[in-house]
Formats: sequence, C-alpha cells, structure tokens
Amino acid sequence: MVPQKPLYRLFICLTALAGWALLTQWRGVSEGWRDEIGFSLMPGPNSSPISFRYRRIYDDPARPASGYTITRLEFLSIACGTRPHPANPKQENLFAKYEVQYCGLISDTIIGGIYYRSGYSCPIVDDIWRLGYGTWPYATKEKMPAGWARFPLHPSEGQQEILRSYGATFWVDPVFGPQAFRLLRDMQNAEWVGKYAGS
Repeated sequence: MVPQKPLYRLFICLTALAGWALLTQWRGVSEGWRDEIGFSLMPGPNSSPISFRYRRIYDDPARPASGYTITRLEFLSIACGTRPHPANPKQENLFAKYEVQYCGLISDTIIGGIYYRSGYSCPIVDDIWRLGYGTWPYATKEKMPAGWARFPLHPSEGQQEILRSYGATFWVDPVFGPQAFRLLRDMQNAEWVGKYAGS
C-alpha cells in the first residue's frame, strides 16, 4: 500500500525538523568560549600609546574571535571586579588573584592635609607603554620617564621575543587573560625590567 502523499510529506518534514532541532541543541552544548580582557602596545583612542581590549575566543578554531576596544577605566573596573562583565563573571579581583600589587579601588582620603580623590589606581598599568617605546611617543610639556624599549618607537628583537612568551605574536598584538596579568606582575619586578631593557 502506498502512503498518502500529504501524510508522507508531513512525516518527512517532522522528521527533518526534529533532526535539525537535535543537531542545533547538540552544537549549542558542545560550543564553548572564554571571555578575556587584555592590552596592546598598538596606539589607542585619545592619543594613548596603548589600547585595552576585550575578546571572546571560541573553542571551535574555525570560528573567529570577536571583541572590541575598552577604556582604561573599564579595564581597571573589570579587573578589580567592581563592574559586571563576561570577562570576569565572578567579579573577583584579578589583580589580587595574579599577584599584581598596588592596584585597586581607593576611597577618598586625606593624608598629611592633602586630599586624594577616590578612583581606580594601578601604577603599573600606566607603565605598559614603556614596553614598546624608548621615549614617550607624543609631544608633551611634562617630562615623562624613559621607556624600556631599546628603540624610540619599538622594542628590539630580543624584547619582542620576551613579549611573545606572553602571547603577543608581534609586538603590537594584544596580550589577554592570565598572560596579561602575569606580564603586569613581572613588570613590577626590577630584575625582570632590567632583563627586558637589556634584551
């Protein structure tokens, strides 16, 4: 007996729809990703010699990463755990977790009669530019400290090799996640700075 065409077509369509739903559900369960923040020695907005970045990288190597530029303030607040963000879902202090010292949110205070305004403080973040430049790359009236790079506008090959160990394939590539915080921690070590400056 030949099945009736309308019922036969309905059966085929329902079977295909159920298979598609199962496949979609299976792909959704197996697909994973991680969200990270980091920084780059690529000049950023507002005449900054560095830029701060957020990215989502997928477990599937065929799927390209996505991301965008964030501000210094966003980077600090996400890293301190005071701003909800996918890159720090537990809102933990990533500076403390990775042993980066002197970074956090400070309260208004008066010390020795001088008023200090509350805000985020992390002096080593303000030194990131020194990795890529031998001198401050912009004209300024104030005297800036010397950079650690061997050349005025880029690091030497030996310094680039050190940056590669933190995940930067080329010296202006972003460094993300735990490697970014490990680099910040290492930058606070005078011996590491001496080795980097001499490379």
